[in-house]
Amino acid sequence: MTCSLYLLLEQEKQKLIAISAKTEHLLKPIIVKIMDNDQGDLRPEQIMKWHNALQPVVEKIQAQYPDYAVGISSPLLNGVIALAPGFTADKMGKGITPNARQTYETGNFCFMTITNSLTWDGENIIGVTYPVFYKGEIIAHTYANIKHNQYLLGALWKLLPSFFTIFLLWSCIFALGWFAYNKFREAIKALIQQVISGKIPDQVKGIFPELDMISNAVRDLRQTLKNRETEYKTLLDNCPYAIARIDKKMRRIYINQAYHTLWGTSIKHFSKQYNEQAAYAEMINQPLGEELEKIFSTGDEYEYDSHYVDEQGVSRYYRNRVTPEKDEAGQVQTALVITRDVTEKIQSEERFFKAFHMNPSMVAIVSLHDKTYIDVNESFAQILGICREEIIGRTVDEIKFLQDEEEQEKVKNQLATQSKLTNCEIKYRTKYGETRIALLSADTITLGAAECFLSVMTDITDKKQLENELARFERLNIIGEMAAGIGHEVRNPMTTVRGYLQLFKRKEVFAPYSGQLDTMIEELDRANSIITEFLSLAKNKAVEMKRDNLNNVIHRLYPLLQADAFRLGHSIEIVTGDIPDAFFDEKEIRQLILNLVRNGLEAMTEGGTVSIQTYRQNDSIILAVQDSGSGIAEEILDRLGSPFVTTKDNGTGLGLPVCYRIAERHGATIEVQTSPKGTTMSVVFAIIQQ
Repeated sequence: MTCSLYLLLEQEKQKLIAISAKTEHLLKPIIVKIMDNDQGDLRPEQIMKWHNALQPVVEKIQAQYPDYAVGISSPLLNGVIALAPGFTADKMGKGITPNARQTYETGNFCFMTITNSLTWDGENIIGVTYPVFYKGEIIAHTYANIKHNQYLLGALWKLLPSFFTIFLLWSCIFALGWFAYNKFREAIKALIQQVISGKIPDQVKGIFPELDMISNAVRDLRQTLKNRETEYKTLLDNCPYAIARIDKKMRRIYINQAYHTLWGTSIKHFSKQYNEQAAYAEMINQPLGEELEKIFSTGDEYEYDSHYVDEQGVSRYYRNRVTPEKDEAGQVQTALVITRDVTEKIQSEERFFKAFHMNPSMVAIVSLHDKTYIDVNESFAQILGICREEIIGRTVDEIKFLQDEEEQEKVKNQLATQSKLTNCEIKYRTKYGETRIALLSADTITLGAAECFLSVMTDITDKKQLENELARFERLNIIGEMAAGIGHEVRNPMTTVRGYLQLFKRKEVFAPYSGQLDTMIEELDRANSIITEFLSLAKNKAVEMKRDNLNNVIHRLYPLLQADAFRLGHSIEIVTGDIPDAFFDEKEIRQLILNLVRNGLEAMTEGGTVSIQTYRQNDSIILAVQDSGSGIAEEILDRLGSPFVTTKDNGTGLGLPVCYRIAERHGATIEVQTSPKGTTMSVVFAIIQQ
């Protein structure tokens, strides 16, 4: 119905547009002639001239459409110029409606509704305004409108057959619905009876297929519930825990198969003296005791351990959970008893405590809640020289056996953040003031219901002293080998020769040989730098580790790196991320960065870019140097880092080996990614909590 009214309104709009456009078409030649004769002069005083020329044409047009009003207005002539039907002199020059103003603003026709119309003596109308142009400007507008009530009456008259048809259709639908409702109600009653009785046939065929679907669904649901009940019983019977439901009179309402398995031997033992029912009653009272009486009186859930020795003299341990089962009023009607055999667990705990106390390492258990010592073994007490009774119950801060307070804070922070320690080397102090070295490992364990730390300290003082001695001998051997091959015997003569060459260069007699002298000095300096790099390969080179940030080192090096890049026609790009401080030798790290960047600069053609990046990845700090060269050949890649391996014409092959040695001294690794588009050298530093 709404759609039909909308279509009728659209048809009425189109007719109004056609009438107003026709009016504009017939009036425009007259208007153009008047305007041309008056040389475009349009003043309010000329309204009668316009009216006399246009009114007859307007009346003629309106006669063709007697149900519609037609007219023309102009804001330049103060409003209405000509109007039909019902034109009177007092209507001339009335103002322009707001709807007509939209036509002047948009330059297009405009649909309008007016509640107090001038044409029909105040009645509501609907109409269309149409612009009248003269030399590109809108000087007036024509309009056509119809009474709103008249339009509605016509629309309703046109829709009357549709109303009648719809009424008949809905009457038929209602009658059919009422008939179907009665049939459906009878079918529902029959279905309910089938559901209540449980007698739903295997194949249901009725008037309503939807109800057949419900019948089949109910039948399937009954079968599903039956299957679930079977599965539930199977689950309980196969549960490894003994399950029993006990009522207020201590009678067994239900027991599962595991109950027989768990208590079977003891039941047979009691059956020798009592009948089977009495034996079960005795078994209920034996392991549960007073707990059942508590649960029926308090309604609280209980969990407790029980222990008894069976007829074979074997100690058995059980953990029992007794849960109340209440009715709607909140009264306990039955108790659900779940029992599991924890004999092996108890025995395992006993073995643990035996291993704990007999362990030669220093073992301690610390409460995670209040950081007090729950227990320590004899080795812990003996090595520290403190009695166990003086340690147990006291906090970690009270037993200060770590020599370095910063080291103690480091251990506490790592345990707080990671809840674990693995072979952390510490220095501890005995009661007698002796400083010793140990490896500390710790992890969380559950002791009963308490969360604890289990810490193990292995004394490595003697081993450490032996390692230091061996390291000292190794350093002496390396120093001796290097001194034999290089040392002052090489550098001193080179220094002497370089000095004489500089002296000769100042003498006029050697002026013709100045270029050769410079070449010899440069070659001596190059040889000296090779010796310096070669000495950097020593494993035992002393490094001065200080806390700093890699980003600071990179920014301090940037002017030097930028100068090298500018000299070779390249550019440097630095992208530093948010990384933590680390401990490193700044001189060595500077050498590492310089070598990697210079390798990248020399690997590119002119106009390349070397990117230096830092970022954090998991527990590592990454220093990445990326160039846009042609990559590293596969045969070179396999031997990368070996001394004297180079692709440069004047290279020594010691730059990368020095980088690898510096990384090794800092506990870092170097990863290489290369392709024809460039190479990335990534130095991976482990984040070490200090």
